[in-house]
Amino acid sequence: MAIDWPKIEATIFSLASDDIRKFAAKHTDEVFYGFFMDCNSIHGDVLLHMNTPDKLRQGVEAARNKNPEYYANMSVEELEDKWRWEAGDWGYFEINTWDIWKHKWWPIAKQIERYIEEDMSAAETFMRSACRVLLKLESAGLFKLFRATDYFAIWCADHDESLQDAKKRLDAVRGGICGS
Repeated sequence: MAIDWPKIEATIFSLASDDIRKFAAKHTDEVFYGFFMDCNSIHGDVLLHMNTPDKLRQGVEAARNKNPEYYANMSVEELEDKWRWEAGDWGYFEINTWDIWKHKWWPIAKQIERYIEEDMSAAETFMRSACRVLLKLESAGLFKLFRATDYFAIWCADHDESLQDAKKRLDAVRGGICGS
């Protein structure tokens, strides 16, 4: 089975671009600190998340109120630092327009899933493709549609992957694109 990775990248780019534009138009008054392309390569999943300092603070405060004894030894600021890049807790989790993704992406995701079942090394190929898409979204200026903090960052990680490993891959792909 052959996979057309450039076509897959073009499809993710198109879907993500549309969703980012729609989301930006609805959230003009908020300040964002990050965009996270959260993937599960084995299933061909691509989830788009965004977060704001306000949403982060709300999540931390809710957790502290729910379990004060568990978080008694950590300040709100320490928890914010710990959770800032934990995409599963982001305030805008899955900004994807699911009816469109279901129609256009899910058949491709199923093809990727079958391909990776046959060759597990293809999971890394998928993740590198996702990184290339993320960098194309950045190059297209889509994140400039948002008001952003000084520390705004973009991330692309596989399910349960450490951010250090994700950053190494993204940096390597960025170096390959930029020729560095």
